[in-house]
Amino acid sequence: MSVSNCGFRPSKCSIIFNEKKKTKSIDSELNPVWNEILEFDLKGIPLDISSSLQIVVKDFETLGQNKYVDH
Repeated sequence: MSVSNCGFRPSKCSIIFNEKKKTKSIDSELNPVWNEILEFDLKGIPLDISSSLQIVVKDFETLGQNKYVDH
């Protein structure tokens, strides 16, 4: 398990909307804030009530698999 100097594991966020995009990992933060802009090409298809956006936050591991963060 990779643990930073403050005892917090680095976190990474994945955003899924027709395609998957990932943020940069943030180290040493209990409550990480991603100030990033991720753009998705809607390919001319309008959003409707069935459209969904999935956000997944995980501990970022350099060895092994990333683990889901549950708060």
